[in-house]
Amino acid sequence: MSLPMPVGHLWVSTVTLPVSRDSDEWYGRWFIYDGRPDLEKNAEIFPLEEGTTGTFANEREADREAKMEGRRRALAMQN
Repeated sequence: MSLPMPVGHLWVSTVTLPVSRDSDEWYGRWFIYDGRPDLEKNAEIFPLEEGTTGTFANEREADREAKMEGRRRALAMQN
């Protein structure tokens, strides 16, 4: 999971995962929170919105897409 990043008054966190154990493809997940998520201190925090990306040939591309899509969605929620 990447470090949470502020987007206006919201926070976006992302994670990249392999499609399966046998696959070389990756996908990303993004989560939007109304406060900085700190799962060590608050395990009961729930995202306002979450989603997944398509599949990509490598982890770096999946991570980049998850961050961009999460930021885009968080900005849209504030307008």
